[in-house]
Amino acid sequence: MNKPGLKSYPISKQHGLTEDETVSNEWKAGEATHYLLQIHFGKEPKTENFFLIQNPPETEPINKPVGAFWTSTYTPGKNYLCDWQDWCLGNEYHIGIKGNPWLIIVKKEAKIITPRAATKFVIGEDYEQRYDWEAMSKAVDGFNYNEYFFWRETSLYNLTRCWDAESTAWLNWQFEKVLPFSEKQAMKLLDSLR
Repeated sequence: MNKPGLKSYPISKQHGLTEDETVSNEWKAGEATHYLLQIHFGKEPKTENFFLIQNPPETEPINKPVGAFWTSTYTPGKNYLCDWQDWCLGNEYHIGIKGNPWLIIVKKEAKIITPRAATKFVIGEDYEQRYDWEAMSKAVDGFNYNEYFFWRETSLYNLTRCWDAESTAWLNWQFEKVLPFSEKQAMKLLDSLR
């Protein structure tokens, strides 16, 4: 059930994915509008810098899409802008937050998939399993990994190992705007989504 005054996150029925398969319960719940604001660290994101999505080499132990654009959900009211920044600071991985923070406004029609639903894109067997990011990029716009899967979905560990904090790997460019981060502007945008 949605909280009063908050819009629910729209779900796409395209590509044969059910409502539960395109977004996690957290994205469908009342906090859904919160996920429309993402943070990215680095150079200014531009569509021309967006790469063709490819699967990593089979010899690569980390199962992450080559060419994806990475964001983490804005976390208002905390001592950090997003969970990725918190993880980087806590693990002294400062290169992960090098550069300027950017506020990314996600299109409401973006199709997001989570690890549990993405099992239909798994290739390989047993410990050799990995996601087929190329096929996934033709069906959905982004892959979100959040703490729900970190703590509760241990069966997906081999598919999501080295995903250290809540983040979205964008497989397609689905953004309304990209702005230099300003807390005042972010809060104003968040209020406008309620």
